[in-house]
Amino acid sequence: MILKDGRDIGRLESFFELSSELMAIADWNGLVLQANGAFSRTLGTDGPARGGRLADYIRQEEQQAFRLAWDRALAGGAPAAVTAGCAAASGAFVPVEWRFAPDPGKRIVYAIGKAVHGLPAPPVHTADPGNNAPFSLSWIPDCFGIFAPIPGEDGVPSDFRVEFLNEAACADLGIGRDAFAASSFLTLFPGVTSEMWDTLLQAAAEGRTLKIDKLNYTDRRHNGFFEVVLHGFGGGFAVSWRNTTHEKETEERLAASNRKFSIAFHNAPTINFIAAARDGRIIEANRHFLNLAMDGSSFSVAGPVHHFGMWLTPDRMKTLFEEIARHGAVHNREMPYRKKTGGLCYGLLSGEKVTIDDEDCILFIMKDITEMKENEKRLLLMDKYHMLGSMAASIAHEVRNPMTTVKGFLQLFMKGSEMNKHRSRFELMLNELERANSIITEYLAIAGSKMESKELHDLNDIISYMRPLLEADTLKHRTELAIEYGKIRPLLLNEKEIRQLLLNLCRNAIEAMTSGGMLTIRTYMEDAEVVLEVSDQGSGIDSALLDDIFTPFFTTKETGTGLGLPVCRSIAESHGGSIRVKTGPDGTTFTIAFHPQPDGVISAE
Repeated sequence: MILKDGRDIGRLESFFELSSELMAIADWNGLVLQANGAFSRTLGTDGPARGGRLADYIRQEEQQAFRLAWDRALAGGAPAAVTAGCAAASGAFVPVEWRFAPDPGKRIVYAIGKAVHGLPAPPVHTADPGNNAPFSLSWIPDCFGIFAPIPGEDGVPSDFRVEFLNEAACADLGIGRDAFAASSFLTLFPGVTSEMWDTLLQAAAEGRTLKIDKLNYTDRRHNGFFEVVLHGFGGGFAVSWRNTTHEKETEERLAASNRKFSIAFHNAPTINFIAAARDGRIIEANRHFLNLAMDGSSFSVAGPVHHFGMWLTPDRMKTLFEEIARHGAVHNREMPYRKKTGGLCYGLLSGEKVTIDDEDCILFIMKDITEMKENEKRLLLMDKYHMLGSMAASIAHEVRNPMTTVKGFLQLFMKGSEMNKHRSRFELMLNELERANSIITEYLAIAGSKMESKELHDLNDIISYMRPLLEADTLKHRTELAIEYGKIRPLLLNEKEIRQLLLNLCRNAIEAMTSGGMLTIRTYMEDAEVVLEVSDQGSGIDSALLDDIFTPFFTTKETGTGLGLPVCRSIAESHGGSIRVKTGPDGTTFTIAFHPQPDGVISAE
């Protein structure tokens, strides 16, 4: 096509390379003769090699629709359009809106593609097939125009008349295809600043090509940022533009989101790291991970994540990694690890598959539960202490009964005159019995329960603190956990004892269920009482055993101590509460009711 002043549009070759659209020239059979650089930017490839078939880059299930549109364009000699997925280097498919403009005279087809994101295919335009501009400039989605100079008195253009506008440009400027010949550049773009005008004049005079990625422009029809490609030739210029305001805003929001994620990732109190899903190579980690695994230094590791020496069970970490890669996520898996200093630690590790910069990765977050594990050990130790105290109390009481009988008979014998000659011996035995009784009394005073300090707590907060540990226990036994937090008033509680009570009841419930059962914890108000319920879906407790379950040392477990439930009752009673049990073939529910506490009561709103 030749412009009316004789200038050849073939000189606009640079637009082919600089355009943000995917452009290719193919022969009548679809073999690619030439492709521009947008293929590399959009699809992450070097574009189709010369001689390659354009349809080979289309998703297999969409190739038939692609070929039908291609054949339709060739048969009608007019542009046709289709939206199909194109394969990127990463293996993902990028949806691209393709338009085909055939040139029957040269037996070539201009293919123009625009990456879209879930948008419907545009309508297919028809036009005079003999009036196709090179590279089908009439049909590209970007706005495009050609302007010739209007000489001023000093020879410098005072304006530029419109030689050509494509459909997108006419729509953007609100001008008809048959009316733009009477317009000029400054009429169409009244918001051009003096700096913009000087740059345009220089490019037109020198025949230079400019690309502006982010031009801030405003007039009565435009307001925002534009991507502009301008090519000067013959004293005039050709220009393409598109509004990128939404794209820039999206990019800025994404960048801001990335910054927030980076701040949260690197400064979170948890141990965070990201590994490539393909080979397990760590690509990012926060300072807590670096402090643990690498003495706080930066990392440069080619090996997979499970090769780090911090894991006490590397095979388990490898299995966990493979499970996430297959299923997408895992949560709250207990993982032992060691610090560089050699200390043994425990963490609850969660991982989820994510995509970062078009690469499949796995985001790991691990919460240190070492202190919780130590508290658990202390709770078990408290169980032993309670057992010793209960044993000592039981033995002491059993010993006192026969001692009292012996003491009574000795005192009775001493009253008989015939026993006067043995009186000194009787007195010695009585004194020894008194001394033994005194020792037992003192021991009971030491072994007996001591009043622990209580503070105002929300029972829901204590349950939330214990939740990760309980989730780990349910996961280990292949059961599930449900917690229903009610609106309750604060209570005067000894936090350690309440944790022990909750842990004992929950572990009993978990052990009572088979795989797939549900452990449910509920809190609610019942009149003035705060109620804690722990329910399981086991087979229930034998009714013949119900009267004995709170008896010390009574147990039906092979490895049980028989102290768990007695301790729970002791804790409930020491908090002014009570414990009751309801059982049946569908499960068992333990209900602990904390009675009103006059000192420090806060009513629920």
